[in-house]
Amino acid sequence: MHVRHLEQLYSDSDHPTNQTDIIAPKHVALRTVVGVVCSLSMGGAILIILSYILIKSIRTKTREILVHLSVADFGAACSNFIGVTVYFDPYIRACEDDHRNSTLGFAISCASLNHLCVSQAVFAAFCTLVSVLWTLCLSVYIYTLIVHHKRGLHAGVVRFSYFFCWGMPLLITLWLVCTDRLGYSPYGGSGWCSLKLQDTPQNEIIFIVIFANDLWIYLTFIMVTVLYLTTHCYLRFQLQEANPLLLASSSRSTVHTVDKKFLLIPAAFLLLRMWSVIVGFIFVYLRLRHVRTITRVLLFAAGIGDSGQGFVNALLFCFFTPRVREKLCCCCRGNPSRQEVGFRQSLLRSNLAGRTVSS
Repeated sequence: MHVRHLEQLYSDSDHPTNQTDIIAPKHVALRTVVGVVCSLSMGGAILIILSYILIKSIRTKTREILVHLSVADFGAACSNFIGVTVYFDPYIRACEDDHRNSTLGFAISCASLNHLCVSQAVFAAFCTLVSVLWTLCLSVYIYTLIVHHKRGLHAGVVRFSYFFCWGMPLLITLWLVCTDRLGYSPYGGSGWCSLKLQDTPQNEIIFIVIFANDLWIYLTFIMVTVLYLTTHCYLRFQLQEANPLLLASSSRSTVHTVDKKFLLIPAAFLLLRMWSVIVGFIFVYLRLRHVRTITRVLLFAAGIGDSGQGFVNALLFCFFTPRVREKLCCCCRGNPSRQEVGFRQSLLRSNLAGRTVSS
């Protein structure tokens, strides 16, 4: 969401820069890389959703939250993919400059093109906020599940998450739509439509950017890091206090695996979202200039990070989770899992033994 509107702020500074320099980062390579990441993210989100549907043994509240997160990740990646595929810039510029119809492989009016751009911006803004907030609520739920053992607290977190993670982004998106803040911005990064802040005072720009995006990203950064580190320290403490004679080696191995994942989850989220935050800090708050070379590198990283959470979550919760990975492989091959094979073999042996006794 940051990538498009931040370069527009840079261009509207006190000393305007050459438009060609600003548009230079929007090469085919950038849009191709972002398009591939969007495709991987959509595939990862679908994989998480399918694993929840197909594998009954993993239908926990944690996975339920993860499904909502994956739906939002799929929507964000899909909207960004539409943006980098259509690449609105030349068509909308043609409409603005020549006041004539543009083409997207078929006849389409400038009004229809603008509606498509606004719709893509609305969908991207809403899904991105939903994804960020569900990531926050997932960390809160895991923290209450492991550290606190109050009955009803976990269910309360999930119920609150439904209203907060879907309702708050809906209200913010409606506010942006009603104030005409979503659509085409003439200076972008990866090619999709987002916040349009042309002809807006600087203090109003900062308020819009903070409330529409930055506040929730910063809050999630802090909360996710603190909660997962607290959970990590709690597990390590409990593991040290546990009697080695009473704790089986398999249980200890499971705790270590979960403990590592609790470090990977916030690290992955920070690594994905930090680039847009850095770009925003440079252009919105510091208002620095003459950093185009750094910005071009950050645009690649921000384009990948803004669209890649679905793929990273699939790696963490499907491919790096042995039980889920094994069951998914069995579903793909059409073969039963090792537990099912063992159960069938034991059932067959018991039937044979029963027939022998009866005969």
